[in-house]
Amino acid sequence: MSPSERDEFVPLVTRLQEQVAELTAANEELWRQLAESQRSGRRQAAPFSKGKRNSKPKRPGLKPGMGLFSYRKPPSVDEVTEPVVEVPVSEDSCPGCGGSLVDEGESIAYVTDLLPVPRP
Repeated sequence: MSPSERDEFVPLVTRLQEQVAELTAANEELWRQLAESQRSGRRQAAPFSKGKRNSKPKRPGLKPGMGLFSYRKPPSVDEVTEPVVEVPVSEDSCPGCGGSLVDEGESIAYVTDLLPVPRP
């Protein structure tokens, strides 16, 4: 190879070496991201984990000063609008153990319709 031909190839080789270095760095970064993704998939803290924890999370439950928690109270007898439903019992003995059935009393079942929540 003559010196003039060699001078033509030197810039080409230099440019190709720089390109190889850039591609190698990009390839290593992609491999690092893939490994991190695979590791995070195995040790997932929650189904919707974002990866970062809040430095000052709020305490769960009712906050101080928000009042007392109570369950919804059942409606009073005069608020029940449905008529009483008689449920006849055709069996005279328990199908499971064969023992006699005894009247335990009456139970009240009710459904409370909630008003629709107004949209803002």
